[in-house]
Amino acid sequence: TVRTFPRTAPPTPAAVDSAAPVVVPAAPSADTAVPNPVPRSASAPTSDAAAAAEQPVRDALASYYADLHAAPFDAEAHFAPSVERFLTLRNITPDAIANNLARNHFPEFQDYQASIAPGSLRVSSPVADGSRTATYIEVGRSFRTSLQQHQQTRTQVRVRLTSDFKIDYLRQEKLLENTMLP
Repeated sequence: TVRTFPRTAPPTPAAVDSAAPVVVPAAPSADTAVPNPVPRSASAPTSDAAAAAEQPVRDALASYYADLHAAPFDAEAHFAPSVERFLTLRNITPDAIANNLARNHFPEFQDYQASIAPGSLRVSSPVADGSRTATYIEVGRSFRTSLQQHQQTRTQVRVRLTSDFKIDYLRQEKLLENTMLP
C-alpha cells in the first residue's frame, strides 16, 4: 500500500527554504550498479558544438551526485571557494558545506538515491564571467532515520557553475513531491 498526501498549494519561496529536505545519498552496495545520475535530456542540443558545450556541466553534476553517495564528502572538488548558496545556507565555504553534510545530513538520509529526471536538465549559455546556470528536476528516495519512514521527493533545482565548472549556487527552488511511505 502506498500512502499519498493530498495536493496543496505550492509553498512560498520562504517556506521552501526552511522546509526543503536536504537530500543526500548514502553509499550504494558493492553489487549495485550506480546509473549515470545526469541523463541526456530529451531536448538535447542538436549541434555537436552545443552538446560539447553542455557536457562539462553534465560531468560536473554527475561527479557531484556520485560524491554524495558516501561520507566524507569532498566539497572542495565540487564547490567554488566562496559559495553564495547551498540549499538553505548562504555565503559559506566548501569546508562548511562538508561539515554540515557530515554532521546533519549523512546520518539522517539513509540509502538515498538521487538522479536528474530524464529530459529535465536545461543549461544556459555562459554569461560574461563564463558562469552558466542549470535547472533540472531532482528525483530522490531515502530512508529518514528520524521518521523511520521512506521518503520520495521531486524537487526543482537551480545550480550556477563558475567558468571552471565549480558550483557557487545550488538551491532546491520548489518541492514538487514529498511522499512518505511505510
